[in-house]
Amino acid sequence: MSARAAYLISFSLLALSGCVDRIMTVNTDPDGAIIYLNDQEIGRTPLTHDFQQYGNYQLEVRKEGYQTVKGSQEMEEPWWQLIPLDLVTELLPYRFQDRREYHYSMVLASTQPADAQVMLSRALQLRSMLLSSPNTRLPSSAPASQPAPLSHKTAQSTTPAG
Repeated sequence: MSARAAYLISFSLLALSGCVDRIMTVNTDPDGAIIYLNDQEIGRTPLTHDFQQYGNYQLEVRKEGYQTVKGSQEMEEPWWQLIPLDLVTELLPYRFQDRREYHYSMVLASTQPADAQVMLSRALQLRSMLLSSPNTRLPSSAPASQPAPLSHKTAQSTTPAG
């Protein structure tokens, strides 16, 4: 086989080779929530978004009047994307699709003001936990440094004339 024929066959295989479409769809109840993926806004639901890599994503779902949903979403690769099979799937003349669908139900945020006594007791509980921690440094009663003394010229210019 000549070098030209080998080159032509290689080019044809590359031109006909498939790839993998990685698509994530996020739905919420109710619709219209803003989706953040790794602290970047990607759109409002219902949302279809391409992703490039598998792994762990930090997801945040926000909508006014509803509690914010925060969490991590693990996107594991399918079996045909594991090494060394991924090389074969990338070169086959077929377009693979990896579709992920996620649904989040949002909870209405409370419109009731927080009970003051509950908040104060929780604050006292957290304060005692903080003070009992070995990592907490108590402030010293003496200042760490003394103020710089005033020079004679500065003292004269600041006194009122009279």
